[in-house]
Amino acid sequence: MQYPSERIQYKHYGKNLELLVEKAVQIEDEKKKEEAIIYLGRLMKFLYMNWNRDSVDDEKILQHLHRLSRGTLTLPLARVQAEGLFYVPSARLERSGGTSRRHSSSGGYKGSRNKKRKKP
Repeated sequence: MQYPSERIQYKHYGKNLELLVEKAVQIEDEKKKEEAIIYLGRLMKFLYMNWNRDSVDDEKILQHLHRLSRGTLTLPLARVQAEGLFYVPSARLERSGGTSRRHSSSGGYKGSRNKKRKKP
């Protein structure tokens, strides 16, 4: 299997987002196209914030979407901001301070290896 050699415009969004944008451009129904733009905007904001860890404004998302769609997918910035169309409630991944199911709060693995053995 060969490694894909296609150029990705924005690596933090990935190739799959570019494919979704191509599909959204083909939508003819204006209401469904608007729903697709809103969905893509939220997804792009989520992906961008997980990659960059800084806040990103809706204007930048709209610019990226406009470029990826070659100018066909856009919404007025004032409307996006006023209605909170790209709002993502949990846009940041928690990478520090938390514990997972497999690790205890002390950082050790919760498996049989860390249990103290009883002496016979």
